[in-house]
Amino acid sequence: MNDLMTLLYYLNREEAGSQRDMAQATNLSLGKINLILKRLDEQGYIEIERQGTRNHYQVTDKGLALLETGLKDANARKIQLAQAKEQIHQAVILAAGQPRHLDQPVPLLSLGDHTLLDRTLQVLRDQGVERFVLVAGFQADLLAQHVADMPDVTLVVNEAYAHTGTMASLATAAPHIDGDFFLIEGDLLFEVRGIKGLNKVASDSAMLITSVREQHDEAMVELRDGYVYKMGKDIHQFNRIDGEMIGLSKLSYPFYLKMLAIYADNLNPYVNYEYIMLDVAQDYRLGYLKLDDFFWGEIDDASQVHHVLKRVYPRLVRKEERAAKQEVEQFLADQMDASPEEIATLESAGGMTNKNYKVTLKGQPYIIRIAGNGTEKFINRPAEKSNSLLAHILGLDAETLYFDEVTGTKVSAFIPEAETLNANTATYLNNMRMTTGLLRHLHQSGLDFDNRFDVFEEIAKYESFVDEVGSDYFDGYQATRQEVFQLQEDLADLPVQIVPCHIDTVPENFVKGGDGKSYLIDWEYSGMNDLAWDLAAHSLECGFSQEQEDRFLSLYCQDQEVPVSLKTKLLIYQICQDFLWSVWTIFKESRGDDFGDYGIERYRRAQANLARYHDLKKKGRT
Repeated sequence: MNDLMTLLYYLNREEAGSQRDMAQATNLSLGKINLILKRLDEQGYIEIERQGTRNHYQVTDKGLALLETGLKDANARKIQLAQAKEQIHQAVILAAGQPRHLDQPVPLLSLGDHTLLDRTLQVLRDQGVERFVLVAGFQADLLAQHVADMPDVTLVVNEAYAHTGTMASLATAAPHIDGDFFLIEGDLLFEVRGIKGLNKVASDSAMLITSVREQHDEAMVELRDGYVYKMGKDIHQFNRIDGEMIGLSKLSYPFYLKMLAIYADNLNPYVNYEYIMLDVAQDYRLGYLKLDDFFWGEIDDASQVHHVLKRVYPRLVRKEERAAKQEVEQFLADQMDASPEEIATLESAGGMTNKNYKVTLKGQPYIIRIAGNGTEKFINRPAEKSNSLLAHILGLDAETLYFDEVTGTKVSAFIPEAETLNANTATYLNNMRMTTGLLRHLHQSGLDFDNRFDVFEEIAKYESFVDEVGSDYFDGYQATRQEVFQLQEDLADLPVQIVPCHIDTVPENFVKGGDGKSYLIDWEYSGMNDLAWDLAAHSLECGFSQEQEDRFLSLYCQDQEVPVSLKTKLLIYQICQDFLWSVWTIFKESRGDDFGDYGIERYRRAQANLARYHDLKKKGRT
């Protein structure tokens, strides 16, 4: 290999440092390095960008083409197609094949309260995947019905599934792929750490391999120089066997385009995608992740169903639960200097968006919150941290001992003998006195939160999230939206009192402790807002009758006359809240959550209250 190709190969393979570093790594003189860099730049093979005090060298498409030509005979050297490592937001699930002796697609097999496909989708969503292409074939109508209400899933059909291999299915997905993606075979059950691990692999394209099992259909893999070298099912072809491919990979978009280019000249319709991957890997890097103790199973025929669903799956779930707790234990060791002997108990404390654990550490109980993946998109964690601290200073919330603004992980003091309010107990007079007292204390504190909560900005934010995934809005949405946004004009004519607000005053966020204290917890959405928002939200979320709402407002106003303007704002904000949380629900369900009729019911209530508001306005009662 000549000096120019040597340096170009180095720039493609390594994060280049100084020219002196290049000279040392390539055994070329400093003068030659300088001369070659100048030539490569002049000819458009690289781009040089000044970053601070150093230069950054990027191999261009023209440079990649030169490498491809120059390295055709250098089998041990692989070209890296993608140099920028980014979060993967797409996945392709291959589910076209017909299993032997089964009358339904394998992804629809039940795991209890959800299907194999549901689990796969949720595992990927939890790791930041936002868009899916599901390739169907056998009984495609059943798969279509199953994902009909999943706006983040695009279903495509390989009509020739019975007479083609998996590469044909992967090619069918091409119009819907525009970046790096995970590739998963739909008959596969696997641990979540497979996706986590692939995300961390340095190679832009890689497959997961495990130790070879004694099965009849394994795809064996041989590695060389840190990359996949050979793959096949005939053991006689291998010098050594390093593992088994299971059907879980990640592919860079450029690597996928190379696969499509090779497949365009294909004359064998039965070719499977892994062999096209191997063809591309002759010149381009195909990395790997090997996990020897990885729990997984595949279902190709009816004989494997019982083993995978009744034996592998329960063990896999138990292992993942242990792993989750081990992560918490590691967190405690790293952040709170706790040894395993000092952790007396560690148990799940529920949670939907977030995962919560109760832990007894050094004799003291705590609650640990592990924030759900993707929550940073709609939760302002720095504001939550600051506002939670102020709430504790005011005596409203338990102490927060640790808060990571980046991950959202939080450790707070455990409230002993806690009694959480619900929609029923919140109507009790003594509890109303408690809730109004806590809210009044917050609103009259004179403190300022650093952030402001504006419902109309929040609606627009969630609409942008919905539009990103292409979800559908409820019928009549735009007309209703116009009416909701017109309420801004009415609010401008009303006295607005901007104070620190909790925002999410559901009854479950009010807690009575065994120590006689009362608490207002969970400050994720908190910010400066009109005090009427908190009152409106609590009444709405508790389902207060008009009589109960009047009593609640009277207690808040300490038995003084309740201003008409406050009652008017309550209704306006309740309309806005129902509308906002209906859009929030559309977004959350686009990510795989199921809220049943929650979203549409809030939307319809917003419409009904809009009609009620307009009627009151006509009668001059606002």
